[in-house]
Amino acid sequence: MKADQEQASRASDRFDPGVAHPARVYNYWLGGKDHYLADRVVADEVARRRPHVVAGARANRAFLARAVDADLYAGIARISPHACASATRLGVLVG
Repeated sequence: MKADQEQASRASDRFDPGVAHPARVYNYWLGGKDHYLADRVVADEVARRRPHVVAGARANRAFLARAVDADLYAGIARISPHACASATRLGVLVG
């Protein structure tokens, strides 16, 4: 039983909404809803120091959407697992 409690304790230590995470910071830059105060603080500070970063994140997202659309239009129904997982995580619908 003690091993189960230790494992549960370690698992709960992994998530801390008070610590910014790169994926949630990126989500914030894209206008997503899955982020916390720590993520917004870091995202705003990075954007203040490097104003181009938000535009770059949005351009990257737009490129991914165009690439997936082009592949689907060209009849490429099978996308590599990595690209498919990335597209899904970014909210791009993959037919």
